[in-house]
Amino acid sequence: MPRALCNRGVAYRNLGEYDKAIDDYTSAIRVNPEYTEAWSNRGVAYSYLKEWDKAIVDYSRAIEIDPAYASAYYNRGIAFAQLNMLDKAIADFSAAISHNPTYTAAYNNRGNAYYVLGKWEMAIDDYSRAIEKNTKYAEAYNNRGSAYMNLNQWDKALADFNQAIELDPNFTTAYANRDIVYRKLKGE
Repeated sequence: MPRALCNRGVAYRNLGEYDKAIDDYTSAIRVNPEYTEAWSNRGVAYSYLKEWDKAIVDYSRAIEIDPAYASAYYNRGIAFAQLNMLDKAIADFSAAISHNPTYTAAYNNRGNAYYVLGKWEMAIDDYSRAIEKNTKYAEAYNNRGSAYMNLNQWDKALADFNQAIELDPNFTTAYANRDIVYRKLKGE
């Protein structure tokens, strides 16, 4: 019964009916309060509604039940980042990585947190790890290129923006960033 409720909640979430999804996840939790997936999924639904504090509570409960639940750490890290609680976000992305060392999105988002903090080298290291694990990760190339720009490493930035564009020809941010590099290299 709780699995069926959780599955229907996922269907509602995929339809953008987040309140109905939350109702189903809540019903699943009532039937089985230890059902980590229901807690985590309800957190995701709250995140779609930008109810970050509620999402954090649910992800925390999922982690309490299953301390190795990498995606709950990752999602809670996203919520903390949205609230500009970057140290907590970094800690959660690190926990997600420790439980799943191939979690490319966790490396990328930890890099984003370091980027916001102006820790360019640490951001570059995380973006590079994400790229090592997924060489087709256009967003990580773009993000690393942006970090290189902040270090005035224009050739490396240009190479990364070119790679991001090659991987995703519709990546408008990478084109805009590449244009900044071209203008900088021309002395504008």
